[in-house]
Amino acid sequence: MWVGKDLTKHHRWPVTAAQANAEARAVEVAAPIATTCRAVAAAGAARHRQVIGRIHRRRVIQLKKVIDLHTFSIAARDRGTGAFGIAVATARPNVGSLVPWVSVRGAIATQARVNTELGRQGLALLSQGVPVDVALSALLRKDGEREIRQVHGLDAERAFCHTGGSCVPWCGHEQGDVFTVAGNMLAGPDVIAAMSRSFREPDGARREFSERLLLALEAGQKAGGDKRGKQSAALLVAAPREPRMYHNLRVDDHAEPVAELRRVWEVVVAHTKQIEAEYGSATVRLFGRVKY
Repeated sequence: MWVGKDLTKHHRWPVTAAQANAEARAVEVAAPIATTCRAVAAAGAARHRQVIGRIHRRRVIQLKKVIDLHTFSIAARDRGTGAFGIAVATARPNVGSLVPWVSVRGAIATQARVNTELGRQGLALLSQGVPVDVALSALLRKDGEREIRQVHGLDAERAFCHTGGSCVPWCGHEQGDVFTVAGNMLAGPDVIAAMSRSFREPDGARREFSERLLLALEAGQKAGGDKRGKQSAALLVAAPREPRMYHNLRVDDHAEPVAELRRVWEVVVAHTKQIEAEYGSATVRLFGRVKY
């Protein structure tokens, strides 16, 4: 079932000794973030804007504006191949550069009042063996603006969803066994429900993983999508065994971004088959490696 913003709950699991150590590592990595953000925000207050800093060895090395992205997305894992992926669309340009974060360890989507450090630091923690729910919970606890954040994702064993209480309605999320779906400023709860149904379809299991993500995104758009309109969409997959060039696609500005993403996907799928016929499967795997 879908979860509205007033009903959002985090999932809890029994904590083992190993997980307790993982949480300690996550808190240690996340600890500097809140202090840094406060300091940077104070420095930028005179300009009446919110900024965040990128952390490197506990120092701020870069500043950037915070961006609001009211959007809908799905993060998922492919049972057969172990691949992780995200499909996303919104009524703002360039969504692919901000929301989706994937690696061979997991997938994280950060949206609403976007904080890209949730994706960047989240993947860094996953690479250290920290479970996704522990990692993102720790990062959000140190985030003073967590109530206007929406973040969701999963790793090989666990999943996490957070819809802040101040996200723009309609907003909410749903967690399945191998996927999470979330959105804010949507036409209604049918958007999330349609995406979930699409990904659960038995027939979908026979399709290639990236197309299953695309089908879910198309279902969300058909159900109303972002209530402001349409502008950009993206598809990003990390497939360690069978990477493909159509696993990393973006439509940054288009009147029908989801439909255009489908068209581009089909073009690249056809091109990939041509390359495989001419140069072999090893070349396809080499060309298809995603820059995660």
